[in-house]
Amino acid sequence: MAFTLSLQDVAIAVAIQNKTLRLVKQQDRWGDYFVAIKDEQGTIEVADNEAAAMERVLDIKMRIEA
Repeated sequence: MAFTLSLQDVAIAVAIQNKTLRLVKQQDRWGDYFVAIKDEQGTIEVADNEAAAMERVLDIKMRIEA
């Protein structure tokens, strides 16, 4: 399997290490909800729901601990 790395991966990893990572449930203009993955600078990326956001964060956490 190829190793890939994106800018969002790095930003999430830095936020995890700096203990500034937040998952914030927000409502869009149509009334639907999404989860913003944020740090002290703002939104890094968004996920459709809490489970997808947690999966994304845990994947990065496992990769930086390996």
